[in-house]
Amino acid sequence: FELIEMIVLLNSHAMKYVPSSDKDDDDKELHEKMPVAAHCLLILIESVVKYLRKSKTRFEKNEGANGVTKATNEYQKFKCPDNKEWEVSYFGPFGNGSGGKPVGCHNFFREINFENPCTNTHSSKQHQTSCVDTYTSQVEIFETFISSSRREASQQNSTLADRIVTFMNTICNAYRLSEHYYISSVVSANGNLDFATGNEDQINAYGQVNRFRKKPKSIVQNPRPIEQDQLVSNRICNLKSCNIGVNRGCVSHDELCDGSMPQWEASLIINLLTPAVLMGQLTKTCRSVVLASGSLAPISSLCAELNLLPPSPDAPPIEVMSNPMPSSNSDSE
Repeated sequence: FELIEMIVLLNSHAMKYVPSSDKDDDDKELHEKMPVAAHCLLILIESVVKYLRKSKTRFEKNEGANGVTKATNEYQKFKCPDNKEWEVSYFGPFGNGSGGKPVGCHNFFREINFENPCTNTHSSKQHQTSCVDTYTSQVEIFETFISSSRREASQQNSTLADRIVTFMNTICNAYRLSEHYYISSVVSANGNLDFATGNEDQINAYGQVNRFRKKPKSIVQNPRPIEQDQLVSNRICNLKSCNIGVNRGCVSHDELCDGSMPQWEASLIINLLTPAVLMGQLTKTCRSVVLASGSLAPISSLCAELNLLPPSPDAPPIEVMSNPMPSSNSDSE
């Protein structure tokens, strides 16, 4: 549901052009780049939503061990909680590709056509880098634009825009370092399992309908049409950057916003398996790292886990202080 809301917000920015005749050159250039940047992010998130819908459909049609039949029987027998999740697909750090290089979750990005916004579709290392750079640059444009217009935006849109930036940064990091991430799609009940299993009128032991059940949500309706003088494209996308297969020039990005209320909802889980990846990004931007903890001892093993050990035997060792604070019974000078 949150991804659909992201699509609505990005679609409004991709189709809308704010006249900037009274702005300076930098602001004018930013407003001109914003529709293309939003459209680039929109295509990727739209691909993720379509992939999740396929996963949900596969779950609903599967009557085996990983399908809706098992989920329904499990709920009726054990009364599992409404927030229980059933995994449908999994892309993890296993298997090796050409040259023995770990594959990790890279196959997920093939499923969502991660390299689609780029001009080429071959899988050379240079092209992979250019795809990530393309997304990164578009995210920077989007983030800069949102920051400059944050006063005019509502709190809800500002929060959603921050979530878009976080999601895109996570996706790009997972693509760069796919051997350190695992990605899975899971299905859970929309609201409560009574609604998902078709027993929304089920009563409790006291003969009353459970009023504490979480209510199911509806998908966002089609967004409001934008004034014609503010459009860079109409409802049918005709931007040159919209190169989705043979449908170029006839794509409607709000077709997923149908206002329906599905019984099940699919979610995307992206987990980083080693904290050394993020710590490595931090250590590249600072001159020293102070790591203090009273419950993570021994610190030396924690430093190894975070990849904070000296890079070579000739490097100065890491100082580990077991008791950096003076004792309470020490004599004062």
